Amino acid sequence: RRWIMGNELTLEEIKTYCKIDYDDSLIEMMKKAAEEYLIGAGIPVSYDDYTYKLTVLAIILYYYDERVSAGAPDSCNDAITQLQLKYRSTTI
Repeated sequence: RRWIMGNELTLEEIKTYCKIDYDDSLIEMMKKAAEEYLIGAGIPVSYDDYTYKLTVLAIILYYYDERVSAGAPDSCNDAITQLQLKYRSTTI
């Protein structure tokens, strides 16, 4: 399977990363929740950024594995900080 860089994160990419073969509607809902979480942290949707894309994938996996509906795993803290700094400097 190929990873696609661009303006989207595909369902296939999420399923590959999370090793899930079902629950399409749940996965889409978790993707939106992860995007909204990052927007709330001051980070715009930016799938052409590798760090952003991997952070969204990690948050989706966290939501799926832990059955939580908000937040992000501690392992994402550094990436989120880096993204906040990156996008804060581009919006000033």
